[in-house]
Amino acid sequence: MKNALLILNILLLLAVGYLFLDKFGGSSEKPATSEENESATVSAIKIAFVNIDTLQARSTDFQAKRAELEKRQADAEKALQTRGKAFQRELAAYQKKLQSGNITPKEAQETEARLARKEQEFNAEQERLSRELLQETDAFNAAFTKEVKEHLENLKAELGYDAIIMTGMGSPVLVYSPAFDITDRVLELVNQEEQ
Repeated sequence: MKNALLILNILLLLAVGYLFLDKFGGSSEKPATSEENESATVSAIKIAFVNIDTLQARSTDFQAKRAELEKRQADAEKALQTRGKAFQRELAAYQKKLQSGNITPKEAQETEARLARKEQEFNAEQERLSRELLQETDAFNAAFTKEVKEHLENLKAELGYDAIIMTGMGSPVLVYSPAFDITDRVLELVNQEEQ
C-alpha cells in the first residue's frame, strides 16, 4: 500500500511538473495579452503641450488689447474718482449748511433727495463701466482662445497629434518634457495672423 501511494504521488508530481512547464515554460510565441496591447496603444499616442501663459505674454495682439483695456480701466477709475470727489465736496457743503442752520427743512429735503439720486447714478455708472470692461475682456479672451484652438486643430492634423494639452497657471499639468512643447510654433502662427 505504501508503495502504491508513493508511486501515485510521484505520478502526480510529474503531471504537475509537466503542466507547469507547458503553461509557463515552453515557446515565447504567445499571443499578446490585453495589457501588452494597451501598453502599445498608450505608447503610440502623440501628445503636445502649449503654455497658455507664454502665449498670452508673448502674443502681440493679446498684449495690445490688454494694454488698451488697462488704460480704459485706469481712465474710468480716474473719471469715477473725480466724480466721487465732487460728490464728497457737495455732501460736505450740504452737511456744513445743515449744521450751521442756514438751510430750511424743505431745502434740506430737496438737497438730500438730489444727493441720493447722484449717489445712485454714481453707483450705477461704476457698475456699468465695470460690467462693460468685464464683458469686453471676456469677449476678447473667448476670441483669442478660439483663434488659438483653430491653430491647434490645424497643427494637430498637420503633425499627427492625438492630443494637445494646455499648461500654465491653474493647469493640472505640472511637469512635462520640453521636447513636447509646441508653444513657440503656436505663437508664431498667432502673431503671424495678427499682422
